[in-house]
Amino acid sequence: MSIFNDLLYENFSSTTKSRGKNNDSSFISLDNFEKPSRPSNETIVIMFLTLVFIFSFFLIVSRIIYLQVVKGKSYRLMAQSNLYRETPIYANRGVIKDEKGKIIVRNRPGYQIKIDNRAFISLPKLDRDNVAKVLQLNKSEMFSQAKENIENGIFYSVLEVDVKIDKAINLIAESNTSNVIFVESVPIRNNLYPLQTAPITGYLGRIDKDESIMYPDFFNGEQIGKLGIEKTYEKILHGESGLKRVELTANGKMLDKKVVTKAIDGKELVTNINLDLQLKAYDLIKKAVEDNNGLGGALIAINPKNGHILSLVSYPSFNVNKFSSQISEKDFQKLLNDVAKPLNNRAIAGLYPPGSTFKIVSATALLEENIISPEKEIDGGASVSLGQTVFKDWNPAGHGPTNIYKALASSVDTYFYKTVGGLGEVEKGLGPTKLAKWATNFGLGKVTGIDIIGETKGVVPTESWKKNVIGEDWYDGNTLHYAIGQGYLLVTPLQVALYTSAIANNGLIYPPRIVGESDIPKDIGAKPSTINVVKKGLKMACEAPLGTGYPFIYPKYPVTVGCKTGTSEFGEKNKQGKYQTHGWFTVFAPYDDPEIVVTVLIEAGGEGGSASAPVAKAYLDSYFGF
Repeated sequence: MSIFNDLLYENFSSTTKSRGKNNDSSFISLDNFEKPSRPSNETIVIMFLTLVFIFSFFLIVSRIIYLQVVKGKSYRLMAQSNLYRETPIYANRGVIKDEKGKIIVRNRPGYQIKIDNRAFISLPKLDRDNVAKVLQLNKSEMFSQAKENIENGIFYSVLEVDVKIDKAINLIAESNTSNVIFVESVPIRNNLYPLQTAPITGYLGRIDKDESIMYPDFFNGEQIGKLGIEKTYEKILHGESGLKRVELTANGKMLDKKVVTKAIDGKELVTNINLDLQLKAYDLIKKAVEDNNGLGGALIAINPKNGHILSLVSYPSFNVNKFSSQISEKDFQKLLNDVAKPLNNRAIAGLYPPGSTFKIVSATALLEENIISPEKEIDGGASVSLGQTVFKDWNPAGHGPTNIYKALASSVDTYFYKTVGGLGEVEKGLGPTKLAKWATNFGLGKVTGIDIIGETKGVVPTESWKKNVIGEDWYDGNTLHYAIGQGYLLVTPLQVALYTSAIANNGLIYPPRIVGESDIPKDIGAKPSTINVVKKGLKMACEAPLGTGYPFIYPKYPVTVGCKTGTSEFGEKNKQGKYQTHGWFTVFAPYDDPEIVVTVLIEAGGEGGSASAPVAKAYLDSYFGF
């Protein structure tokens, strides 16, 4: 205070002395006014400290808002879980059965190893490194992942699924961190026929981030359906996992545990599959592929009256149980790089030219568009010429006078070349545009709607399609190839089964279903008279003397059927100037009241009559009990 008083006195005194020099009060000098003074150093310091205080205040408030609002939930969960370890009680997935109640997929008891992310990052570095070493994981990646998981509110992560209990115990002992790594019981999915039913059931895998949004009530690390009916009917099969709470000491020792919510097991799923026929079909396709040196094969058996799928085979297949047990990267890469493509579901995703089975569609279109009458005969010679190009029939001797019945029964290529292409006796042919229209009516060029993912649409070529995709104009030769199911046309075995079903079921196609009932059927739009003509031609294809479905003719099959063979060329010509061929056969039975359609493909397996027809016959033998 004395310094302050002294300063005040000095200022007052100096002012008084200055005024005393001049007694004339009327005289005013500018010198008598004090000039504005610069801020003192003390003022500058005070201003600086004030700014620092304001900035710090806003910084602290912002951090509080971030911690309380943005990260509050995560830290509250972390704080609560410091005293408790909350882990799922996994529900048993529903059992999958065939149409007669036979079990296809069930569960078995198993164990998985989990890590407590909070406890792991709290360990001294040396102990963390030891845990990573024991688990054979990258220590840096393991630490980074654990931190990221904690920030996302994930405190426990699955390290390995379906481990043997003795291995799990040894891992914990070696790491000397029982409060960091722990074992929990978990149901393991067990397909009893993992190769034979793989394309139907699909497999399980660990839930990912996108799937967590779709299923917000599922726990991190839970197994969910990734493919097949396991995926389609996830909500039915999954059930509701429960929750158990384990009270821990500060060093991770268990004090108490209790069930917070009980698990509710998933519901069973009864399919339309006939397990005995499915297993039979798989064995038949496997043998046919091996006997004919094929690349693979597929079989579809469907009830045309309701769309129920009785069998669906794709060969070669893969073991779906390896996925449910967390397949190794090595095994997964082996499957991906396998030239036989076992992961490709040939029945619904394999694309092939349908060959002469497509004559079912061509014949329907010819009749509906009034290009030719059923009884009208034209020369079914050995070949036709288009400019300088010769298009040969499969029979070097030709077939002689041919109507549409014979054209279907004997699979006369030259009949369809002429009627679709407008050659020889036929002045005006069907043409590619109308053929494409009817191919679309039969469901080609789009998915069938089967209740599993992975379907491909195929290709229904048109003039504009070729221009846009291939970059070329449409030639008349393209039309001739199109007429007999070659060229750019691509279909799946399921699509062939469905256009066969259309003829068997009076022009109606039911969406195919592995589980449950189909929607309202689609009408292809053909007249009953047209369907009857085509159906009769297919009956003759499995009868003497004109038919090409030889296994059903010699000896005569006990049940009257309708069928169509197909041999489709692909790839490049070999040294003998011939293409490789896919063997097709499609059949419905009984003829008068069809209840089953069977379609068989042997990929790169030769001719339909010799490679695929015997498979269909043996399958129907089992179906009818012969």
